[in-house]
Amino acid sequence: MYNIIQETHREYAITEEDIREVEERFGIIFPQMLRKFYLEHNGDYIKSCIFTLDGNNYMVQDLHYIKVKNRASVDLIFPWQIEDGYISPCFVPFAYDPGGESYYWHTEDESVYFIDGQDIENPVFVCKTIDEFFKLIEGADPF
Repeated sequence: MYNIIQETHREYAITEEDIREVEERFGIIFPQMLRKFYLEHNGDYIKSCIFTLDGNNYMVQDLHYIKVKNRASVDLIFPWQIEDGYISPCFVPFAYDPGGESYYWHTEDESVYFIDGQDIENPVFVCKTIDEFFKLIEGADPF
């Protein structure tokens, strides 16, 4: 279904129960598109890509997953983010670039933002929904 999958890792498969556990722990509800992706591809590597937005290039190296050992997963980094307090907990990390900067979905409306760790005061609006984000990266150039 997704043409962005580069390598599969079925040993990291999760269940609806795993997702609900993370949602309850953090008081969030994952967008349907992202929930479906996690259920089918948690732990799989995506093709790295680059896209242009308002004249600036943005890269996506991979997605943060749920409950994957030895990788930056949502259930690991989201509590750090909340504890640090620099980035609002209404922003949930779900993807990252080669420098480790993250893309976030907003808990109120599922809009997607890129936040550079050097400029956390100014999140960059990327698109209105997770669905749009997946379409954007599926059509982006590889790097």
